[in-house]
Amino acid sequence: MALYLRRAPRHIAEPLYVIDYKPEWATIFTKESARIKKRCQRKIIGIDHIGSTSIPGLAAKAIIDIAVLVKDWQLMPLICENLDEIGYMYKGDCGREGREYFTRIGFHVHLMRYDAPHYLRQLAFAECLRNSQETRDNYAELKRMLAKKWFEKPSEGLEYNKDKEGFILDVLDRAGWGDEMQARILKQVEQRLFIYK
Repeated sequence: MALYLRRAPRHIAEPLYVIDYKPEWATIFTKESARIKKRCQRKIIGIDHIGSTSIPGLAAKAIIDIAVLVKDWQLMPLICENLDEIGYMYKGDCGREGREYFTRIGFHVHLMRYDAPHYLRQLAFAECLRNSQETRDNYAELKRMLAKKWFEKPSEGLEYNKDKEGFILDVLDRAGWGDEMQARILKQVEQRLFIYK
């Protein structure tokens, strides 16, 4: 099946702003996830609020990151079409194999398998942020510094993300990231997946 999706332009100038946490981000996620679930129906098995806006008290770019989870990657083309139908622009994998990436104003959707290693790693990092005020504060400070650094080069959003990698890896290393932690996070994910009868 050929896909004819609207592709987002490669270099849209989107200045980087990191702002204080807004409690309404959780409500915005809930409403948008309901739209996605309604459109994609049984093709997806989970929707998760990920990224900095999902962490209470953490400064973030005011963009809601949403993981749309699948078990059967063969359904991906149909889900891509569903997301296109509700206004999401396809951006490819943006350098992360095993993920398809979509944007619409205020939202980024990451379409991936529920057991994708980078998704599980992201959840483990979020757990570390939720469990440590000091880690949260240090990460917020880094994000604000990087936003200033890359503000003048808004098309370099990927560089902003790359510049955070060292911090993320250090936090995960101190938390004991490895097979055991990954298995524990996966078990938590499996308990939240949609069950269709």
